[in-house]
Amino acid sequence: MSETDPAARAFEDLCAEMTVLRRSVEALPQAWRDNRPPDYTEDLARVVKAMNAVSTRMKAIEDTPTLKMTPQAYGQGIRQAGLSACQE
Repeated sequence: MSETDPAARAFEDLCAEMTVLRRSVEALPQAWRDNRPPDYTEDLARVVKAMNAVSTRMKAIEDTPTLKMTPQAYGQGIRQAGLSACQE
């Protein structure tokens, strides 16, 4: 085959492309290690802990009897307290 043979030139080009491709594939594991995203496990654990604490406090607030009172019952309680204060 001569130097100007199109088949020989195409084969050489293919070999060059395969070399580049092989080097790229070989470099992938290191690139993945170098570009690994940060580990947010500790930050997320702190957020979850804080949210659980807030949830516990909110549950305690929700369970207070005052919040379960209707406006009419609340008004009745104020009236009763006022009457008691006047009677004393």
